[in-house]
Amino acid sequence: MRPLPSRDRRWLGWMACALSAALGLGLWLFWVLPIRASVADAAPVPSGTSVSLRLADGQRVGIWAAGRGAILGTLDCSVRSGEGETPSVHRVRELNWNDTLWWVTPRHGFESYAGFTAGRAGDYVVSCADGIGAYEADVLLAKDPSTPGWLGLGRGGSADFRLSSAFAFSAVMAPLLAVLLLPIMAAQTLRARRAARGGGRPSSF
Repeated sequence: MRPLPSRDRRWLGWMACALSAALGLGLWLFWVLPIRASVADAAPVPSGTSVSLRLADGQRVGIWAAGRGAILGTLDCSVRSGEGETPSVHRVRELNWNDTLWWVTPRHGFESYAGFTAGRAGDYVVSCADGIGAYEADVLLAKDPSTPGWLGLGRGGSADFRLSSAFAFSAVMAPLLAVLLLPIMAAQTLRARRAARGGGRPSSF
C-alpha cells in the first residue's frame, strides 16, 4: 500500500483539527455549559428532605449530592409521582461527568449521583436519605449528565459505550486534541509553503 502524499496527510491533519475543535465546541455549548448552569441555579437541601417539582413527559432529572453519604454511596433516593408511580432511579457506573468534568461543577463537593426520567407530565416528589442512617448529605436537582443511548464502536459496532461516557471523554479530549494539532499543522504548512517558494521538496508530515 502506497503512503499518502504529504499534501494529503496535511489535509487530513487539518480536518482532524477542525473536527476536534467543532466537536469540543458543540459539547461545551450544548451539554457542559447548560448542565453547569443548571447545577449553579439549583438550591441544595439536606438529605431526608422531600423536594417537589413539575416535570414534562420524558424529562430527565439529575440528582447531585455532596457529603459523606454521597461519597460512600449509602444515599438512597426515591421518586414518586402525584399519581403514585415510582420511576426507577439509575446510578451510572461507567465513565461519567464526575471522572472528567468534576472541575467544571460550580458547587464545591457536589457530584452527579443518580437520575431518573419522568414517565409522564405531572408533579413528582424526590427524597434522598442515608440508607444506614449514619451519614448526612446535601442534595440538589438539576440536569442529568447521564445522556440515554449507546454508541457502537469497534468492528461492526460490537463495543457499546454510553453516550454520556462518550460525551464526558470527548468534552475534554476533543479540545485538547485540537490545541495539540493546531501548532503542528501550522508549522508543517508553513514549511511546505517555504519549500514550494524555494523550489525545493516540501518535508513530509
